[in-house]
Order: sequence, then C-alpha cells, then structure tokens
Amino acid sequence: MEKIIPIELTLNRTIRKTYPDRSFWKYIIYEDPAQANSYRAHLSFHSINGNNQINHYEVIFNKNSNLSELFKIDENYFRLKFKKA
Repeated sequence: MEKIIPIELTLNRTIRKTYPDRSFWKYIIYEDPAQANSYRAHLSFHSINGNNQINHYEVIFNKNSNLSELFKIDENYFRLKFKKA
C-alpha cells in the first residue's frame, strides 16, 4: 500500500520541509513542457546525518487529477496529493 504525501500546488517555487535533525526535503512543481496536460514535480531528499546523501525524483501529475503517479523510494511506494486550498 502506498503512502500519500500532501503538498501545495504552487507553481515554479521551491517548497521546503525541515526536520529537527536538519534533514529536509524540498520540491518544485512546474508545467511539463513535453506534456501539455501534466505537471511535473521535482523532489529532493537531503540527509544531514553524517552522509549528506541527496536523492532526486521526478513525479508526474495529470492536470485533471490531484494525485500523482506512483513512485518508489527504497522499498516504499508513495503518491503526492495536492492539498485543497
């Protein structure tokens, strides 16, 4: 079963969530130039705990849906969901 991550639909602006251990993730959403009916979200996860690991993901949204395509991080599955305004 996938986990749902709620996000804001804010185009072309980086949104960042920081945790007490200083690790963070951020995303930016933009209109997909290759697919006129889609948004693309670029996600990056930053771990500060000694290894400074950064992971990047690209996730597609159909403009007619508030739920993204399914994506996998390690062995876990996720979807992004736009929060209601």
